[in-house]
Amino acid sequence: METVLSNDSIAEYLTNHQRRRAFLRFCHIDLLRAIVNESKAVIDAKEEEELARMQREEEKQKAIAEATDRLRELGVTPQELQQAFVPPAAKGGVKKTGYRRPDNGKVVYWSHRGRPPKDLEDLVAQYGKDGIKQFAVSES
Repeated sequence: METVLSNDSIAEYLTNHQRRRAFLRFCHIDLLRAIVNESKAVIDAKEEEELARMQREEEKQKAIAEATDRLRELGVTPQELQQAFVPPAAKGGVKKTGYRRPDNGKVVYWSHRGRPPKDLEDLVAQYGKDGIKQFAVSES
C-alpha cells in the first residue's frame, strides 16, 4: 500500500539538512537533474512574483506620496480625508422616522425594519404601514 504524504509534511521533513542529504543520496542521477531543473524553474517563477510584488508596492508608495503632496497643497485635513472614506450607511446609521401619536403627542421612532415598536402597533393595525405616514414628524 502506498503512503500519501501532504506537501507540508514533505517540506517539514526536507527542512532538516541531514534528512535532505540522505534523500538526495538515495536518488538516481537523472532524478537529481530533474529536481535541479524543476527547482530552477520554480525559483525563477518565485523571483518574478517577488519582483512584481515589489514593483506594485513601489508604485503604491509613489502614488501615496503624490496624493499626500496634492492633498497638502489643497489644505485637506486627515479628518476630512477619513470622513470621505466612511461609507454613507456608517455616517448616519439606520434612517429612522419619527411618528407623533395622535392620542398623547408622544414621538416614537421606527426604522421600518422588522416589526413596528409596541407604541406604534395599534396605529399600524388601524392605518397600515403606509397609512401611518400622516403621523410622520421628522427624519433623523
